[in-house]
Amino acid sequence: MADGDIVHKKLPGLDQKPYKSLCEDKASNEECTRDIIKALAASGLEDKTSYVIPHGNKPKADPRSHLQNMLVQVKTFDRVFEVSDRLDIQWENLTHKFPELDDLVDRVAPEDKLSYTDMQSSLLKLYRNYVAEWHTVESQVAADILKWNNQHLSDKSFVFV
Repeated sequence: MADGDIVHKKLPGLDQKPYKSLCEDKASNEECTRDIIKALAASGLEDKTSYVIPHGNKPKADPRSHLQNMLVQVKTFDRVFEVSDRLDIQWENLTHKFPELDDLVDRVAPEDKLSYTDMQSSLLKLYRNYVAEWHTVESQVAADILKWNNQHLSDKSFVFV
């Protein structure tokens, strides 16, 4: 590889592709992210990240609302992208829902020496990738979160974050 690294034989096969792409600088961040998410989803690894603080008061809002908010967000983006393949129409639909994005482009594009169209295209690509990656892991994540929340919802010694 470009920096002298080698892909170690002990590295699981699914992890070798994103690792090699990163080391050789041949893949974009989006491609690496997509490869890593696919590898994680295919590995069947259990997410052991602690999303719970084992003390404190029960939250006022239902902790499952976080998942519901993500699902609504993805559905909103899906609707933006399904209307047309034309970027200008997608951008118009997106900024109709999120008008602050126009302000963001107006402020950031000149500073980054990008045309407005290039900046809009980059943001649309970012959101399309987010939606595609979410759809890759959606059922697994949703099932795990809902299962865990249902098991612990009545336990008042946990604070959900």
